[in-house]
Amino acid sequence: MTNRKKFEDREYRASYAESFLDTSIATQIRVLREQRELTQAELAELAGMKQSRISALEDANYSRWSIATLKRLARAFDVPLNVGFGTFGGLLADIDGFNRRSLERPAFAADPALLGDGATMATATNDDNPAVATTARVLSFTPGPPERTTRRWIAKSASTDDGPILRQNVAS
Repeated sequence: MTNRKKFEDREYRASYAESFLDTSIATQIRVLREQRELTQAELAELAGMKQSRISALEDANYSRWSIATLKRLARAFDVPLNVGFGTFGGLLADIDGFNRRSLERPAFAADPALLGDGATMATATNDDNPAVATTARVLSFTPGPPERTTRRWIAKSASTDDGPILRQNVAS
């Protein structure tokens, strides 16, 4: 049975999504900790937690996530926390691309998009008006196969009353 056929069952697809979320969060915590060459105890100290809590958070069977805890970990790793809603098609793509490299993130000081004069710049056309081009500084880069490589950028020449326009998931 194809995933599409299985996903027609609402309970199945919800459980599948929740299980992958738990696995991906736990795995990314461990990957980021190892990428920074930290022990669980060292990460716990940085995040103001106990080592046993870090151990529990790195368990793929853990499912009681709180945004507050994830924010503390993001601060400890010196990365932003991104939370959002997606699609089931996107979930399947995320599962296909799930690997250590896809979970690694540089800390602020090592973020290639923020390293001085070598910062990446990109130009994009306006989706509504292809004749209008916007130059932007790339804020983050998610490597992957060409069809899944994405960039997030902040526009320099376009803005709203609330500030610069943030465009996400623009395929390179």
